[in-house]
Amino acid sequence: MRYAWRVASKQKQLWILGIFTSLITTGGAFEIFSRQLKFVFSPNDLFWQARWGVGKMFVNDYSVWFLAVILGLLLLGLFVFVVFASVRSFIALIAVGDKYEPEDKIDLTNIWSEGEGKTGEVFLAVLFFKIVIWLSMGLSILPLWFIWFSGYVGKLIWFYPALFLIGIIISLTAAFLLVLTSAFIVIKKESLGQAIFRACGLFVNNWLVCFEMAALIFLINWLVGIVAVAATLIIGIPTLMLTVVSAAYGLPALLSISVFLGTVLILLVILLTAGFMGVFFTVAWAQLFKRMTEGRAFSKLQRIVDKLTRRI
Repeated sequence: MRYAWRVASKQKQLWILGIFTSLITTGGAFEIFSRQLKFVFSPNDLFWQARWGVGKMFVNDYSVWFLAVILGLLLLGLFVFVVFASVRSFIALIAVGDKYEPEDKIDLTNIWSEGEGKTGEVFLAVLFFKIVIWLSMGLSILPLWFIWFSGYVGKLIWFYPALFLIGIIISLTAAFLLVLTSAFIVIKKESLGQAIFRACGLFVNNWLVCFEMAALIFLINWLVGIVAVAATLIIGIPTLMLTVVSAAYGLPALLSISVFLGTVLILLVILLTAGFMGVFFTVAWAQLFKRMTEGRAFSKLQRIVDKLTRRI
């Protein structure tokens, strides 16, 4: 963890890659658990609300279809670029965690080239495990929604909490395997099938270490999130005050400048936080992977239990 923090704090040029990588990695995998709880108690968050006005616009004005096609192609191109950049950035940061020290001079061009020949397999690994994560989230959430909306519990009341726990375990395991499989592809030059197989074996032998790491990263992610929210409020409150004053006294220039600067500064806070944490998460997991494959990863919880057992 200290190594990853030093890399993320000293190698600020990597934050560019971290912004894209943050779209793949999560807050120590336990962020998935928090999302599941959110979906259980706020089911409307998962569904889009219909907007009939948009449908009527397409029906009444066929010229909108041309603009919609152009916009759709642009969004598709942007989506492909973001996916490609996210996967290549993910690969590059895994390579950083394997090859470099925090004080080394890291060339973005060199580490970007680490993705050559591996992008497709890492993309398939990410896609596969993301699908597993979402399916398992659905597995754990849908039965509880059935109770939520219908109020019917039935005789198998124990079945729903059990299914919820199974879904959580599967989703967390898939999140771990996503990183480990990608590391086997990038660091050990394994094929996709071999990487998944070896990642499963490595996880089985080090599952407690993985959960400890995930919990610690999730805690750090939560604390950094609080700092980011505080920074956003520090920027947002003066911006809001300037906006109110500008609107009250009829100063459109000041109003535009305050809204623009406030929006830019808040966006910078979000991007810098995402960039730092994306680097930190990925490098930390890459270092843990390296230690696990070398047999140097040990559970701190197991050490504490062993010490207490010896004293008793």
